[in-house]
Amino acid sequence: MGKIVLGYWQDIHGLASPIRLLLEIAGVDYEEKLYNIDDRVDWDEKKESLEFTYPNLPYIIDGDRKMTEHLPIMRYISRKFGLAPTTEDEIIISDQTESLVFDLRFRFYMVAYAPVEIFDDKKTEWLRVAHRKLNYLDHLLEKNKYVTGSRL
Repeated sequence: MGKIVLGYWQDIHGLASPIRLLLEIAGVDYEEKLYNIDDRVDWDEKKESLEFTYPNLPYIIDGDRKMTEHLPIMRYISRKFGLAPTTEDEIIISDQTESLVFDLRFRFYMVAYAPVEIFDDKKTEWLRVAHRKLNYLDHLLEKNKYVTGSRL
């Protein structure tokens, strides 16, 4: 079987960083196909020929399997290499934690892109919510080595 190919933007960590981290943790030998964000012609020409259901970056190609969108890619890698939660309780806490992180990230974007006249109010609200939600995560990690328990 050939190497997994991870496609993403050159010089941008972004959504490919957690995918790279999973591949490294799993000890997977993979190759990267990097596209220049300043000159999108290469990606724009290439994406249709790759025949993805939803052409986008990041992507992975694993043999005959081709996929885009960072969360499904991370789930796939986790399942394939034994890093995914396996019990119903692990799956539940993993899903809840994913949602908590998504909510924090979404709220952060609302601050980052807020008009200047409401920026301070949005920032104050985000800090309040982030503090509360990250405390929940802290309490969980005080009891467990990882979010889902004793194994990644």
